[in-house]
Amino acid sequence: MKYKMLIFWVFILLPLLSTTYPQDLSTVLNNYQIKNNISKLRKLTSLRYSGIRSSTEELSFNVIICNGKYRFETKIDDKEYIELFDGSQGYVINPFSDKNNVQELEISSLDFIQMSESSDLEGYLVDPKKKGIRIEYLGKTRIEDKSLYKLKIITKERNIIYYYVGTDDFLIWQKDYLVSLPDTYVTVSIHEYSLINGIYYPCYLETRKNNKLLNIIHINEININIDCDDSLFSL
Repeated sequence: MKYKMLIFWVFILLPLLSTTYPQDLSTVLNNYQIKNNISKLRKLTSLRYSGIRSSTEELSFNVIICNGKYRFETKIDDKEYIELFDGSQGYVINPFSDKNNVQELEISSLDFIQMSESSDLEGYLVDPKKKGIRIEYLGKTRIEDKSLYKLKIITKERNIIYYYVGTDDFLIWQKDYLVSLPDTYVTVSIHEYSLINGIYYPCYLETRKNNKLLNIIHINEININIDCDDSLFSL
């Protein structure tokens, strides 16, 4: 009798468990987490990295991420330019602004979308449902002769990002951001990764808006699980 009851519950529960994600999407998410050493990824508490951002000029920058918050800082003509995400709202502190130096960002703006995304140290491909994120599997595609899985990410603010994940290495090689302006998209191409403590971090990125190059980022130093002051993420 107990055996029959067990068989009954297996047939009832198995379809429910298997429909958590479509099989193809589950494969991508599971292999992405294996590639990035999920046990170490979950232990990340903070991250600091620095590098050079090149556009019309080269600028040194620092980024600190801690407890779901994000801070970017650089200096332009000896004046500090800062981008902040405090866990719910994004701000830009621009000393060259004609208005108040502090600008609160719209949740559909590119800066908000990227800061909110970057503040998640695990990334959107880890426990997406718990974070209010929906992911759709869009099949395979190719970019520059590289085979990629295409995923549609819908954030809790209902912003849309497309991730392109390598079919052989399960690393993210490109992201397309849809912003609120009509017919406007921003592409971030990732060309190199650094492996630190079993986790892969992008270290060379190119950003294009409607196929026009905006900037190139070289990350030359990455430190994990650093001490950070919460005051860094407040105005």
